[in-house]
Amino acid sequence: MIYLLVFLTFALGVIFDKSQSKLKRTTMTFSEYAQGLEEVFPFLNEDRRICKYYFSGNLKSKKVCDCEFDCQSCAIHKRLMSSAIEPYFEITSTKVSGLDFSPCAFYHRGHSFLVIEKNGNVRIGADSLITALFGTKCERVILPEKGDFLESGEIAFSLVINGKKIPVLSPISGEVIGINSSLQSEIKEKRGMHQWALVIKPFNLLHDLQNLLYGKEAENWFRYELQNLKFLVLKDSSFAADGGEIDFSHVEIPIENFVEEFLLSYKSING
Repeated sequence: MIYLLVFLTFALGVIFDKSQSKLKRTTMTFSEYAQGLEEVFPFLNEDRRICKYYFSGNLKSKKVCDCEFDCQSCAIHKRLMSSAIEPYFEITSTKVSGLDFSPCAFYHRGHSFLVIEKNGNVRIGADSLITALFGTKCERVILPEKGDFLESGEIAFSLVINGKKIPVLSPISGEVIGINSSLQSEIKEKRGMHQWALVIKPFNLLHDLQNLLYGKEAENWFRYELQNLKFLVLKDSSFAADGGEIDFSHVEIPIENFVEEFLLSYKSING
């Protein structure tokens, strides 16, 4: 019985000592049983717990985080992540073979583009080649729903023309958190321009960006694709006198040919 009382006294003493140590602990005095920032968080001063959205400018005044820096459980984070904010890069454009090309966008070989936003989300959409060819003919668009998950390279959304679908592939894997419900009208009104369709919260942005085209390589690829497109539509299309550019207002190309022989083709078009 005496041994039991001694053991219990010792155990209670260790527990009390550890609890006192936790109260005194700071981010510079972790011990061997510390679990990291989550354990220290309750004892941090308020000026060490300022919400990250104050620094990004989304909050006008300081807000002390009460979620232990777990943004996924924060109402402010959820609200800002689901709201459409301005892209980090202004989508500036230049002309490449007569079509709009954005030097600040990343391009997927399925003719979709990606622009990074301030909060780390991305906007994706169809590039100007797609919208120039089919913008005025688009009857409707098929979009995913918020909360859907997309994998890089799978169909993100589709344009429907005469009941036939033109798939636009996702350049990135992630969760859909925003949808452009005005996409169909914008494609018609701004034919030949980049039109965003979805806002995506990426799963692994740095990994997926490695597979995309950017800058000079994207511009050269864009020229290469336009040259390939000429071989596909040469028999049925007229060309402008300026540098042999395709006159997209006169291009009539069957949807199946475009999708199977160009957009999703593994075959060489020009021989």
